[in-house]
Amino acid sequence: MTGRIDKIIVEKEDSVRIYCLCANCEREIRVIGKGKVTKNEDVYII
Repeated sequence: MTGRIDKIIVEKEDSVRIYCLCANCEREIRVIGKGKVTKNEDVYII
């Protein structure tokens, strides 16, 4: 997957971060203090 990402990103414009997460991790997101968990359609968790 990272090889395919390397081929399509524009390094001076794009930012790709890879985090190791389990399938249940998104449901476990907690916000402490101000803010809330949001769904950003421009951000993908794969």
